[in-house]
Amino acid sequence: VVYHVALHRSRGADDGGDDADAVWCSRLSRVSRACERRIDVVTDDDDDDDDDDDDDDDVSAHHASARGVILGDGTRGVARGDGADVDRPLTPEGRTMAQKLAAVVRGDGRFAPDVTLCSNSARSRETLELMSRENAAFMDSSAVYLGSLYHFASLDGQMATHLRELVTATTVGDGANDIRTILCVGHNKGMEEATSELCGRDVQLQVATAALLEKTYACDINDENCEEQSSWRGVMACNEKWTLVALATPDGVLNA
Repeated sequence: VVYHVALHRSRGADDGGDDADAVWCSRLSRVSRACERRIDVVTDDDDDDDDDDDDDDDVSAHHASARGVILGDGTRGVARGDGADVDRPLTPEGRTMAQKLAAVVRGDGRFAPDVTLCSNSARSRETLELMSRENAAFMDSSAVYLGSLYHFASLDGQMATHLRELVTATTVGDGANDIRTILCVGHNKGMEEATSELCGRDVQLQVATAALLEKTYACDINDENCEEQSSWRGVMACNEKWTLVALATPDGVLNA
């Protein structure tokens, strides 16, 4: 979310509590102000070239495009043990697959995040760390670690709603619209269910598979509500489904 790390990313919120999440949401809203503007303003002019001087009659549209990259872990890539599930690390296979995924999307700007929302579990942190070492695009984003992304992953049918609320709550304030792409790193089954619900089709997220979703919103720039409608808040509130653009796996990128 659908919402993508030089490791100047924030540390903390390890307890996963609501207070910690609120702190990170506040920090993310400040981070958003520093992002480079990537929203395009497109003017749709009348086809008649003779009307060039009549600018007042032109129809102007503001086009906002939002991208979400959703990455969930799978049991095959997570080590087994007697400790708490949240503390379980990746297996050697899981680490290798995370690195391969990062290498596959290197140079593909569609997967390059401006902001990353990451579960505070040990394996999610490890996944993001490995991907950042392998691909500079993930090094250049800012990450926020949230216990709620771990908690909601195990609740049936809850993750999509939580992602909508989380993205809306963390993309506020001046400059929030400057965020073009948000990467969400979490856990299956929640991430897989959320992806399927958001784009209205069955999506299987295997180990180290990232789903690229996109939604474009256009409004008349003369409408006083245009800025709000084309913000992340407006995009997340819109009932239209997201478009599944591509799936990235350790073996390559599959365009939908």
